[in-house]
Amino acid sequence: MAYRDILSDFATKSECLCHNSTSPVAADASLGDPFLRDAMRYIVTDLEATCWDRERRLPDDVMETIEIGAVCLLSATGPVGGEFSKFIRPTFSPILSAFCTALTTIRQEDVDAAESFKPVFTQFMQWIGDEPFIFCSWGAYDLRQLKSDCSRFNLRFPSRLDNHINLKKEFSRLHSTKPMGMEKALELAGLTLEGTHHRGIDDARNIANLALQILPQLESLEEKGEYFRRPL
Repeated sequence: MAYRDILSDFATKSECLCHNSTSPVAADASLGDPFLRDAMRYIVTDLEATCWDRERRLPDDVMETIEIGAVCLLSATGPVGGEFSKFIRPTFSPILSAFCTALTTIRQEDVDAAESFKPVFTQFMQWIGDEPFIFCSWGAYDLRQLKSDCSRFNLRFPSRLDNHINLKKEFSRLHSTKPMGMEKALELAGLTLEGTHHRGIDDARNIANLALQILPQLESLEEKGEYFRRPL
């Protein structure tokens, strides 16, 4: 069932139906321990960050998150428990490049009107709540970017986010292909790209659609003792 179908029966607001879900105590999530079914919730997340074209590109550690988009799946097959979508005002590179605006469609006025990283990230973690979850993203970038942002703003990185599934890697393994971008994966999975690519919340919804295909297969493999979480 596609994301848009399972979403129709649930409210989608950033105040969080997500952390009101009930789930059992999570299992030990160290590498090599089964952990999927015990976590119940999956937080599918996509970030957008400041960026520049190749001629003007700055080091990756200069990039700042400017949008957090996330979807909470209450199980590997849904339903959707809620969404989170917030712009973030960059601090060290406050003026978006023309390349960044063209790529993401995020406007200067969008980030100018937003809060900085610290309060938005705090809201994000509050939205996730205290119940066990697994953090999911398409690739390793999003997790690393959040760690970089937390370091930059002297915030303690929540270790719970390290309970992570790299959906890009798992998709390629399940399909016996090389890792690929989200758009190509959607095509291979027979899914339609919805919304605007390179917008955090839209990409999170599309990745959630892919997750609804990937996660049940991983849970099935875990039951057979054939799946364990892999490093980034």
